[in-house]
Amino acid sequence: MLALERTEVIGTETVVTRRVDDRLWLVFVDSLPSQLQVRARNQEKKYRNFLEGVLWVVSEDAFWGELPARFGHWRALYVRFLRWNNIGVWGTVAEILGPDTQLARFLMQRADQHAAIVRRRQLRNSQNWMLEG
Repeated sequence: MLALERTEVIGTETVVTRRVDDRLWLVFVDSLPSQLQVRARNQEKKYRNFLEGVLWVVSEDAFWGELPARFGHWRALYVRFLRWNNIGVWGTVAEILGPDTQLARFLMQRADQHAAIVRRRQLRNSQNWMLEG
């Protein structure tokens, strides 16, 4: 796997973090849809941090609200995660990580769970709309 695990001391805690190495980042950016490629290249720090935050949530099997502050506000990452899920980015990321790796499997499980939640909400909203008339 190309993602690196790194031990960092944050405050008084020793934390294992997943950092995306340069090779993985370049492969990842090249696999994005063209509009996202431009954004990821122009704002590398922001998008790389986003990817690392998603990998943290997935690898820790954590709730989005448990995301450490160093990754940014959890809701912003969650909304971007959902948007990227809608266009199928996470399947490509899982392939890059290696489809047989545990992290890739966890990523796809999380993506599938959230896609199901979105479908249920859409179905519920469409049924409520039909009942209103």
